[in-house]
Amino acid sequence: MARLPVAGCLALALAGCGGGAGLLPAEDTTKGGMAGRWLLEAPRAPSCGLNLSESPDGRSGRIVAEGGCPAGFYRGRRWAMDGNTLTIRDDNGDALGQFSQAGERFDGKSATGTTLTLSRPAAPPTE
Repeated sequence: MARLPVAGCLALALAGCGGGAGLLPAEDTTKGGMAGRWLLEAPRAPSCGLNLSESPDGRSGRIVAEGGCPAGFYRGRRWAMDGNTLTIRDDNGDALGQFSQAGERFDGKSATGTTLTLSRPAAPPTE
């Protein structure tokens, strides 16, 4: 009978390893760093890529847009995190939009009120 408690504990310990909702909370997206390519999406508009670089503190950096981004985000030059709020600014320092962290993505609005989502692009399937 000593095996039953051990097996039960092992099953509970492994329950969080399957990629679903386990015993541990979801990891903060920014812990892995903000640097890299992000996808900006808005309703009824084509998405665009934003390439973010990081300052040494990992809480701010530069942006290079890949093209005609929705809501004027092609003018985005800088980003900064304040708590869980991400703000993207143009080269004049004017805020283009603000986002709140929502799991592995950021949801927000542009300065003109357009609903936006910023997320990492899905990895291409491996063969």
